[in-house]
Amino acid sequence: YRWRPVGDEGRLNDDRLRENFVERVFVYDDWCRLIDGEGGLTAKGLIDFHRRHKFQLLAHCQATYRRLGPLLADLKSRPLRDIADHYIHAFMPAMAKRISPGAHVNAMLHLMGFLRDDLGEQDRGLIHQQIEAYGRGEVPLVVPMTLLRGAQSKVGQPYLAGQQYLRPYPDALGLRNRV
Repeated sequence: YRWRPVGDEGRLNDDRLRENFVERVFVYDDWCRLIDGEGGLTAKGLIDFHRRHKFQLLAHCQATYRRLGPLLADLKSRPLRDIADHYIHAFMPAMAKRISPGAHVNAMLHLMGFLRDDLGEQDRGLIHQQIEAYGRGEVPLVVPMTLLRGAQSKVGQPYLAGQQYLRPYPDALGLRNRV
């Protein structure tokens, strides 16, 4: 329970802090299901967790993102539990970092790389336009995210379908409408 997200009620009045806190709650729940779920921790489970949360981690902290990928490249070098402990010890503090609009733009542009070949020029242009508008503070994050999710659905890109960055928590919470 060491990495369970804890937040001060007063700080949750800030839209960005609240969004970050809720995102971490859902990530932590996913981690707990990995560790405590049926069958327990497995190498495949750890790799799948990293794959699902890769772009969230990229947006929160590029340095940690670059460090954790190679950590998982050789899961036979040490006991799996030690690697998992090292991983979560770096992952959760990185997720607690506030995401700047520029970091969101960077993550969304990385996602666009997976869609580039399957989208028409007009669709790509519209998404890029809205990503840039978000970066300038003209539209909330939900606008380019909705376009990216729609494009992913349209082309059926399987890798992006599993990315929690696109759906870190239920849409009904409406948290990305104000960040």
